[in-house]
Amino acid sequence: MVIVPTDIYGGAELASLIRREHVTHAFVTTAALATVDPAGLDEFRHVVVGGEALPPHLVGLWAPGREFVNAYGPTETTVMADISEPMTVGAPITIGGPIRGVHEMILDSRLQPVPVGAPGELYIAGIGLARGYHRRPGLTSERFVADPSASQATGCTAPVTSPPGEAITPSNTSGAATSRSRSADSVSNWARWTPRSPQWRVSLTA
Repeated sequence: MVIVPTDIYGGAELASLIRREHVTHAFVTTAALATVDPAGLDEFRHVVVGGEALPPHLVGLWAPGREFVNAYGPTETTVMADISEPMTVGAPITIGGPIRGVHEMILDSRLQPVPVGAPGELYIAGIGLARGYHRRPGLTSERFVADPSASQATGCTAPVTSPPGEAITPSNTSGAATSRSRSADSVSNWARWTPRSPQWRVSLTA
């Protein structure tokens, strides 16, 4: 494993480190990766990008010839909840589906599933979800609510409101997207989060 020194932020320095250390797999923030030229990084074949909205031109630069995926996760899931399939140039940019141990629904203000294509808020549940904010009971009670699909809900949710006109919607791009609820057998808490970019779409698997 290679840990990037704190004085390297991106650009030619990061590219040089990747090349020198023969890095093959990495998670890199979108902004940092945008400063790196992929030319000559032939061993760097598995790249996960996240932390910010992913622009199409970055997919065009990095996806050809390697496995390039988009990851998403709010702080409340520390640090990942979704990951996309390997992206291809020209295809819709999504945040993919939930990783193992994560359950999700896209709901309206009444905690009802929204139809495909309609904006809503992404609710995240699972064993990796925080139970609240440390020593901040007021904020916890405001942001965390009971799982709307559990028969014996015992938990919470965390909303982060996006700018007007920016919301998340269910997508059919992979043929497996859905906004229906799923089994709540192991779901107790919910974190509610609205991504900040209108281009982000979640593709939920059954």
